[in-house]
Amino acid sequence: MPKSIAITFTQTGTRVVAELQEAQAPVSCAAIWAALETPAVNTAIHAMYAGRELIVGLPEKNQNKQLASLPAENQIIVPVPGDICFGYFAPNELNNPGAGNVHEVGFFDFMIFYGRNARLFSSQAWLPSNLIAQVRQGLPELATMGARVHREGIKEVRIERVV
Repeated sequence: MPKSIAITFTQTGTRVVAELQEAQAPVSCAAIWAALETPAVNTAIHAMYAGRELIVGLPEKNQNKQLASLPAENQIIVPVPGDICFGYFAPNELNNPGAGNVHEVGFFDFMIFYGRNARLFSSQAWLPSNLIAQVRQGLPELATMGARVHREGIKEVRIERVV
């Protein structure tokens, strides 16, 4: 049976389940599974450049060396609704020139796509990222929550293993 992860919006209890793409991204999925030995809790923010995407940074307690050095696996630039990508961005790699917000530490990034017309794009250029999971349960609910984050602002989420 494939491994799965759950993403729960803690305020509403909205829960979606995504199946890891172990056959296509074995190293990435193994590192994510190890990182989620303890559930990750952080805020989801809405993407600025990518369209219908929620961004969740992996908390420091869930970070591991493997996640900071993943190979390019199952990379995409045009996701479909329900795709979940993961990427590590080195210090200053995602700095928005002139914006005054220097990213002095690395960023461990869950990219959760909830709707059409999204793309993996940043202020600098295209951003190929590893597709690690696909939502199998709760895609309509994810779309609703994605729209809420876009309108209302950040929401707390919990990402954990489904066992």
